[in-house]
Amino acid sequence: DRLDIKIAQLKVDTTSLFHKLIRHKLANFLSAEGKRARKKESTEPPLTSARDRD
Repeated sequence: DRLDIKIAQLKVDTTSLFHKLIRHKLANFLSAEGKRARKKESTEPPLTSARDRD
């Protein structure tokens, strides 16, 4: 395929690729996961120990 050949001929700087594309997506993902975890913690009922139940 012509597109495959063109892509193969490009010299890609992987550090630049990481900083421009992957790092931004990773930062967004980690931020969203942190928010999701905090939300889950705030909606769970507090744990009670066996001593508190007596």
